[in-house]
Amino acid sequence: MNHTAEVIPFPNEPRRQRHHRFPRQRVFYLGYHEYSAGPGLCWQTEYWVKRLRKGEAWELFGTMPEVSGRQRISMGEHTPEEAREYFESVDFEITSDEWYAMGWRNPDGAEVIDFDES
Repeated sequence: MNHTAEVIPFPNEPRRQRHHRFPRQRVFYLGYHEYSAGPGLCWQTEYWVKRLRKGEAWELFGTMPEVSGRQRISMGEHTPEEAREYFESVDFEITSDEWYAMGWRNPDGAEVIDFDES
């Protein structure tokens, strides 16, 4: 009894985009933010961040219409944690997914949640 089988080659696994790589873009526009300190005391600022040294540092930029019009002014170089703390302190919400898309990586690695209730 002669059994023959046809061997069908499986295609290689499709290439998946690596999510751990940094995006090529280094300057990110974050948008407008309005501040209000009371009646008649409000202003609007635009923010940009620039990733430096593969995410080890971030340079913050903002507009100050009362000083420079729409010209970007550097607010200094900050560590990733300092940059996040700054935006939290001025109530400018940036989600973790948005930070990740801009190249921020958690220096402690991924968070592992244990669901075991024993």
